[in-house]
Amino acid sequence: MNKLFSITFLLLLFALFTTSSSNLIPRQLSQFQLCDSGKTYPLSITTLTYTPNPIVLGQNLTLKLVGTSQVQVDQNSNLKVQGTGLLSFLVYNIDFCNELLAPNVPSGSQLCPIPVGNFDYDITVTVPNRPEFKPFNGATVRITLINPDATELICLEGPIQLTS
Repeated sequence: MNKLFSITFLLLLFALFTTSSSNLIPRQLSQFQLCDSGKTYPLSITTLTYTPNPIVLGQNLTLKLVGTSQVQVDQNSNLKVQGTGLLSFLVYNIDFCNELLAPNVPSGSQLCPIPVGNFDYDITVTVPNRPEFKPFNGATVRITLINPDATELICLEGPIQLTS
């Protein structure tokens, strides 16, 4: 799998599954849960919308992410994406700021570190049409964003639905 393919897909996954315990607003995400329901994560997404739903392989996916961070999201923050079905079949670790956020932030906008406070991102990605994605239909995906000091900023898990 080439790097661009991996980066695009991980951005898609992160954007789809980031939310907060108290703000499960978008109905697209109603089946996603925090990995640890007893934990308060320092990153929350108050608005997350995406079209189309379900996600169509080979087409553009448009996302709107608005939220608040109670801690700075540092350079070299790691996004861990794990897909599971009966067995774990996908584990990726990727540099969130440099490889995922940078291609989607307009020139002159704040990249990383993302300061404490509010953030607002509009993102459009092309969802690759790859046979490897077929196992993701109905699979559980776990997404964890971790700062370099090992602070878990947010962790979510839930199903993903793709169509061709």
